Amino acid sequence: MTLDSLPPAPATQAAQARQTRQQFANPEDYLSYELGKAVRELPPLYTRLLAGSLSLLIFGTIAWAHFSKVDEVATANGELIPSSQIRPVRALDGGVLREVRVQEGDEVKQGD
Repeated sequence: MTLDSLPPAPATQAAQARQTRQQFANPEDYLSYELGKAVRELPPLYTRLLAGSLSLLIFGTIAWAHFSKVDEVATANGELIPSSQIRPVRALDGGVLREVRVQEGDEVKQGD
């Protein structure tokens, strides 16, 4: 057994307790000691992972809101009324019609 492995003598423990009480007689001193101790020690792994995940989520949401474009869409009920009953149908490019194979009122099937 070495001297380092022996527990401190009761007199030493009492002296340390007395010194600690005197050292932290003022509550502000105790608070600053605890804050300094908390700053020196790292929080547990799960706390760091949770804080990192939340930070990443918040940063990602802000980045998404900044860089993405959202279309504004409105849905409403309504009725479409043409200005006249007859609408002319024209070809996009001009041409000559050679033959009309149907009459008005004929039923036309696909492929005819």
